[in-house]
Amino acid sequence: MSQVTQLFSFLHNIFPLRPLRMYRRWRPVVSDFQADELLYRRHRREDTLNGVILPAALAFPKKNENTGQSVNRSAYSRPEDALWGPSKRLDGMGVFEFPVSSLPGELVCPATAKRFTFWAKHVPLGNNYAHSEIWSDELPRRNAEYVLPTKLVCKELRARIQKNSRVVINAES
Repeated sequence: MSQVTQLFSFLHNIFPLRPLRMYRRWRPVVSDFQADELLYRRHRREDTLNGVILPAALAFPKKNENTGQSVNRSAYSRPEDALWGPSKRLDGMGVFEFPVSSLPGELVCPATAKRFTFWAKHVPLGNNYAHSEIWSDELPRRNAEYVLPTKLVCKELRARIQKNSRVVINAES
């Protein structure tokens, strides 16, 4: 390995550079997601067991937070892009993927009979164009804001995503 290559590798490990593809650069919001498009989400090592993602890896927002769970869409990113936080690369984290088709069009809460729908929403950031969120609303849809599902519906959604997910980057210890 040449000295220049070694120096570049050393500097990249100390000062990693966010890939250029991640920046928004005036690109528009793209609302349409294909059913087979993958969503990437980072996870901690304790969020997996024997290579299977655990439900804890998909935490829901708190009540009155007008946001869904953060993911990156595969149409505009690679799995490793999900390892970037707002200002730096998050070392030691892993990434799992699941298809948009695993988000149910409707789930009914057995305890309350409330009906919920889920969809992927493209919410690009200046330094992460692929950033998207998993959104929820009650049916019939009437809200412009995120609606937090009941605990039983949250549990069912986590189970569906877990069933259709695959770890693509293992988290380190």
